[in-house]
Amino acid sequence: TNGTEYCYTVTQNMEDGSVSGESDQACATPEAPLSGETCADPFVAAALPYTDTGTAIEGFMNDYGSVLVTPYGYSGPDVVYSYTASGDGDVTISCGADFDNALAVFTDCADPAGSQVGTGTDGNWSIPYTESVTVAMTSGVTYYIVNGAYNSTDIGGWTMDISGGAAPMADLEVTSM
Repeated sequence: TNGTEYCYTVTQNMEDGSVSGESDQACATPEAPLSGETCADPFVAAALPYTDTGTAIEGFMNDYGSVLVTPYGYSGPDVVYSYTASGDGDVTISCGADFDNALAVFTDCADPAGSQVGTGTDGNWSIPYTESVTVAMTSGVTYYIVNGAYNSTDIGGWTMDISGGAAPMADLEVTSM
């Protein structure tokens, strides 16, 4: 449980059936997961345009690589953003990274694969690696955007850019009443 200190000691069962002496006690207190680790606690893009820069993909786990579809799959760590559309419209998501990355978009935390609505293009093979996708978004729907590293040994930073969305409503002129 987050915030609870746990302590333990270790003994070893030997081949002759004896048991070694107990080790010194070690203790640890689990911390809350990083923001952006999963869709349960994503980095939130509250308004568009939105830009965020991360510095260490290696600090995250691979939570979605086995369920989301990207051009070549990915096995490295991933980070999650969310955006709740403020209106209907096309939203462009672009992510440049120090590592070869994959980009995917879904709408349901309980079923990422079944609710996937977009995937990156994987058209860039050198630093900065850049993935992009445009998604037709619906007002009020929350979209989860995953930036994943193709390889489990990838390290480095990224810049997530999200722009577009609902076009502003044109000024209307009243001509009669």
